[in-house]
Amino acid sequence: APIKALSNQMFSEFHARFPGKVGLLTGDHCISPRAPVLVVTTEIFRCMLHTDHEFVMKLQVAIFDEVHYLSDSERGPAWEESLVLVPPGVPIVCLSATMANPIFLA
Repeated sequence: APIKALSNQMFSEFHARFPGKVGLLTGDHCISPRAPVLVVTTEIFRCMLHTDHEFVMKLQVAIFDEVHYLSDSERGPAWEESLVLVPPGVPIVCLSATMANPIFLA
C-alpha cells in the first residue's frame, strides 16, 4: 500500500476478516512482522527486498495498490525498484483506479 493511512485501513480490514494472520509494517507501526499476510508501505517493502532474505524466500505474491504512484516524481523510484526486485516466479498484482494507459505497463 502506498501511504501509511491506507496501510492502516487495509490492515484493520484484513485483520478483522483474518484475525491473527495479518501484519502491518509502516514507518510508524510494526505489528506481527512475521504474519503470513503483510500490509506494508512500498518503501518498507523495497527495504525488505534488499535486506530480509527470509522474507524474500517466503514471498508468494506481491500486490501493489495505487500503482499509479509509479509516475510520482518523489515516490515513483520506490515503486519501480520494488517491482523490479520481486523475485522471478512471484506473481505481481497491480491495482489502480486512476492508472492512465495501463496497456503500456503490460
